[in-house]
Amino acid sequence: MLEAEIEGLRIPVDGAALRKAHRLLDRFAAKVSEADGEFDAAGMWEPEGATSMANWLRYEARQSGGKAASDAKIAEALRSLPVTAVAWRSGELSGAQVQAIVANVPRRHRELFASH
Repeated sequence: MLEAEIEGLRIPVDGAALRKAHRLLDRFAAKVSEADGEFDAAGMWEPEGATSMANWLRYEARQSGGKAASDAKIAEALRSLPVTAVAWRSGELSGAQVQAIVANVPRRHRELFASH
């Protein structure tokens, strides 16, 4: 279903259309990250023979080691940062902003960050 929609999609070559496409792509990434987090929390990567979510992303999503580690870390962090996750999904925050938050808010401070 989604694959067919993407295949048939044509993006006009103008600034407004490209700007909107990039923002929608970022919001889609937020949805994928949320699903990654749920997949990880359920340990669904383990029955598939992976040793971690990052390992699963590396092989099954064909990501580089660094990208897989980053995506797994963001997906895991967002489970304890629900307001940040919602803001990313809505487009209020960009993926780059979420990445900066996750990189700069250590696990031990997530609860405090989330409460503010």
